[in-house]
Amino acid sequence: MKTLIKLLCVATLMSLTTVCLAESSGNGYGKKHHSKRFRKMDRDGDGKLSKKERQAARKARCEARRKKMRERFDKDGDGELSKVEKKTMRKTMRKRHMLRKFDANKDGKLSEEEKNTAKAAHEAVVKKYDKDGDGKLSKDERKALRADMKAKRQAEKKARREAFVKKYDTDGDGKLSKEEKKAAHQAIKQKMLEKFDKDGDGKLSKEEKKAARKARERRSRGLGAGEDGSDDDFGTPAPPDDDM
Repeated sequence: MKTLIKLLCVATLMSLTTVCLAESSGNGYGKKHHSKRFRKMDRDGDGKLSKKERQAARKARCEARRKKMRERFDKDGDGELSKVEKKTMRKTMRKRHMLRKFDANKDGKLSEEEKNTAKAAHEAVVKKYDKDGDGKLSKDERKALRADMKAKRQAEKKARREAFVKKYDTDGDGKLSKEEKKAAHQAIKQKMLEKFDKDGDGKLSKEEKKAARKARERRSRGLGAGEDGSDDDFGTPAPPDDDM
């Protein structure tokens, strides 16, 4: 269960990155542009997230995801996951990860070629970190792998943040002014509408907002990034809830 919690916390951190992106660079959006979720996290209402507020938000979302996973796999309803239920959970999560990472044609299954790609990737990781050459990863070797993965995520997060600022920093001063923030918000809003406004009425309905959030969450869980360095394929820190 500890492994699950760690995985869920990593996913949560990535999804929160988009919401905190501008703030953590000193470039937070104005209050009127914050989503409802941001305002909920911003407990002191100062328009930005402090370190303590980000930690509280991550903890709350980790707990919520943990509860959701427990409800999904706790078939006997005893509030805990048995050995069999944990095995089912791990198998399901492993399958989702494999599809997300190696299902190149997005048909919901792995072809022989895709399976071979996955196998080769696994063997490459083992070869890199299997220092004692026994063909498997020991506790210390897995620890080294996790440390490298964490460093890679941090580097990617920094790169996304810098790319986001660079995209909208028209005067090149390394930060977003009030007008640049406004322009960024409008550009993001337009991308949201183009992608999710299925009925073409110029605003997002409740269902369309839900679809946008799900898409962003899928991208963040897959550790993907949009073309402008944001955490999804339509360049958004978070779907605006109020002004669409």
